Amino acid sequence: MLKLIAGLSAIILLLSLSASVDTLSVFAQQDPDDETTMSDLPEVIQIGALLPSTGDLSSYGQDNSIGIQLAITDFNNYLESIGENWSMSLIVEDTQTDPIIALEKLQSLNSKGVKFVLGPVSSSEISGIKPYADSNNMVLISPSSMSPALAIEDNIFRLITDDTQTGKVLAKLFEEKGIK
Repeated sequence: MLKLIAGLSAIILLLSLSASVDTLSVFAQQDPDDETTMSDLPEVIQIGALLPSTGDLSSYGQDNSIGIQLAITDFNNYLESIGENWSMSLIVEDTQTDPIIALEKLQSLNSKGVKFVLGPVSSSEISGIKPYADSNNMVLISPSSMSPALAIEDNIFRLITDDTQTGKVLAKLFEEKGIK
């Protein structure tokens, strides 16, 4: 089930990226105020993934990695079917669920020109890499960061609500199911 959710999330994100001129300007390494078109894109757009292949949350990292890889394959097949001349490739880095290692891996991705990163999964990792991501104009999408302290307007997008909202949703769900 996690693979399906990760795959669907990645497909939605990739489709939204392909439709967003402002986001595409990140890949074309242009000023977002400039007119950016699909023809301005590089032939291959590298997407990064900061996931724990080892460490405390390795099962989440492995499932997300598989889902993202499937989504990119499907998306590239779609691009080919409509005659587009660009594609996406994935670089997966193991954060070991460690904020220090996550920062090192984010710096490595940035040095390779990667500006769009899926992950990391934990709020502690997000907290550790946020200043670097912000100062380097990198876009991150975390599938599971829930810290209310990180629920601010920035370049880090979270696929789930923060803990303050999760409690309200669970309470409502329990009420609807008759659980006391």
